[in-house]
This record gives sequence, structure tokens and C-alpha cells, in this order.
Amino acid sequence: MDPVNKWLTVIIMFMIALLITINVKGGVGQYAFETRPSTVFSGIDVVYVLDTKSGDVYVKLIDEDELQFNKSPRRRAQKLMEIPSSGYGYNNSRKY
Repeated sequence: MDPVNKWLTVIIMFMIALLITINVKGGVGQYAFETRPSTVFSGIDVVYVLDTKSGDVYVKLIDEDELQFNKSPRRRAQKLMEIPSSGYGYNNSRKY
């Protein structure tokens, strides 16, 4: 194999490894989000967030009045729930 083919093979293998790493570690499609009205409380919505990589489900009850001011939506976004980071160095092991 001549040197050009060796370098071309190394570059192609690097690109394939990069695509696999991006696919595994990428955040695309990591969270699924759904809102449903509460069956127990009136005027309360339930927010479900599913972490599709770890299988954890985060749930929070939201009062519509907290998200509005004078019958119009608040101008600034509110942080509804804290989702732990799944970045490098974080313990990502599943809890069985």
C-alpha cells in the first residue's frame, strides 16, 4: 500500500469514528417532553420530561397562574425543573 492510500485510510477511519462518537454522545433526541392536564387538580398541568438515554422520568406540577401575569404570559422564561447533567465525568451508570 502506498503512502497516499495509508493516509486516506487513516482519514476515512477517523471520520467514521467521529460520526460514531457524535451519534452516541450527541444530545439530539435525548429528551422527550409532554404536558397533560392534571386529573386530580383543576388548573394544574403535569409536565413530563423523559431522558431517553438513561430512562429517567422527571415530573412536575405546574400552576397556570404562576406562568401568567395579568392574564398574559410572563416575559421571562422560568426554570421548571433541574435535570442532572450527563456530561463527561458524571456517573452515568443506571440504578437498578
